[in-house]
Amino acid sequence: MEISKKTSGKLALVIALVVLLSATLSCQGNAFQLSPPSASTPSNPAHPSAGPVPAAATSNAILIGWDGAQRDHVIESLGRGELPNLRQLSSESNLVAIDVYRTTDTKAGWTQILTGYEPEVTGVFSDSRYQPIPKGYTVFERLEDAFGRDNFVTVAVIGKKGNVDNDPPQRKPYKEGDPIEGQIITENGVRYQLIPGKPYYNASQAMDVFVNGLEEDDKVGTKAVELLQRYGDKPFFFFVHFAQVDHKGHQFGENSKEYNDALVSADTWTGKIIQKLKELNLYDKTLMYVTADHGFDEGQKTHNDAPYVFLGTNDPAVMRRGERADIAPTILERFGLDLGRIQPQLAGHSLTKPYEPPLWGPSSAAAKSEKLPSPATAGLTFGSDGYTDYGDWHAEVSATPPVWHPGVGIQIDTTLQVTQAHLDGLAKAGIKADGFCLLVTAERTFDSEGWFRQANDEKMSTLLTPAGLPIEGGIQGAVTNRFGYGFRTPVDEFQAKPLAQTVQPDGNHSATFQIRTSLPERLPPGIYRLRLDYGIIRVA
Repeated sequence: MEISKKTSGKLALVIALVVLLSATLSCQGNAFQLSPPSASTPSNPAHPSAGPVPAAATSNAILIGWDGAQRDHVIESLGRGELPNLRQLSSESNLVAIDVYRTTDTKAGWTQILTGYEPEVTGVFSDSRYQPIPKGYTVFERLEDAFGRDNFVTVAVIGKKGNVDNDPPQRKPYKEGDPIEGQIITENGVRYQLIPGKPYYNASQAMDVFVNGLEEDDKVGTKAVELLQRYGDKPFFFFVHFAQVDHKGHQFGENSKEYNDALVSADTWTGKIIQKLKELNLYDKTLMYVTADHGFDEGQKTHNDAPYVFLGTNDPAVMRRGERADIAPTILERFGLDLGRIQPQLAGHSLTKPYEPPLWGPSSAAAKSEKLPSPATAGLTFGSDGYTDYGDWHAEVSATPPVWHPGVGIQIDTTLQVTQAHLDGLAKAGIKADGFCLLVTAERTFDSEGWFRQANDEKMSTLLTPAGLPIEGGIQGAVTNRFGYGFRTPVDEFQAKPLAQTVQPDGNHSATFQIRTSLPERLPPGIYRLRLDYGIIRVA
């Protein structure tokens, strides 16, 4: 026998069961800030002595992206004097920590930075789960709308081709064995793939210049300088994206000489852009922001768990650390836009004002004093109906206890009901069932500080390393180390039932599974949901 991944996917059930760990939800807020590379050290941003710096609206802004620049490595390079332009820029205002609470990859990162929204609003969750950002939601489009296309210039000069792209949606025939790039549909007996448009498909149509795929820093920097010369006579917003830091990290690793050299290259071209602004007498009218979409796993060639980046700027109003979604509202506010009038409401908050995330829900004093309701002591019971291309199915589930504690035992009982007609349909498609199987995992959807982790996303904070440490990362679908993957979740149980044991008097099938296991002693605190993936075992 073999487990058919294809069939398991078609006959997959994900049941949401939320259970609360006995842990106090807390958020540390803005507890610390990077010191700018100058002789002075700023006051604690959580308790600023003078409040926000009043400043007039800017005429121009440039956002420079060092794709994949890890915060610690940047700090080390600054300490060695290897990034003089970032040092000088930050000495004019600030260098602050930016933390990432969602997927640490390129599509998700730059989308959040350039919109100020969570992926539930933009539809861009990761490099593999995305759609065009809705019209009007990017910084480019908002500034064009605010000032008028004839009066304002928006430019994007991008190193990468993939993941910072504007390809249109596609519909193309699909045959078995083709790479799966989107939703597969069948119309009049013909199968098609619906490939979503890339994130900047809509935004690029409203911009003056959108050019990507330049790859090398020299090409990106040269193009940016050329366009500054061409468009510097009007107010502008430029996004200049250097890709080599990320590329060298993937090729040689975060601690490699090549990765460090790529940081130096990005810094050098940042300096050349600043010099061009000074030649054009525009620097004093231009706010500069240097940041990254994600960091890099320490010493590795990946960024599965890389939430630590930075923001270096000459903007005198920036006064605190923040998160990726805070960068867009900062830029929009500095152009004079009223953030309160933007719809949908931005998820981020301007870095020019104090902000402390609420501990949980509403931030009022009354809400903070409320206690979460105590869960019932009895087990949780629920059911769900579903279907595949070949028929319907039903499942019933009960789980105890409803409140989890490290090291306690848990019980999960579930029954899967599938009709014989359903199995006959599978058999006609060449998938002959020999049994049923169940994989149970536990996804942490909220961490201990109340930050939401998108369930079923590629990079969730639900993984346990072989040493039991919780990390952010993962794969699309259920996370388990049973089929070659290196990590697991706090619950990782698999059972199989032979088909002969599931036959009922009416000829249909009912598979009962009983899971008995214990939670890890080092269970990461948060709010979890159980995930139950059902599948068939096919005849080899």
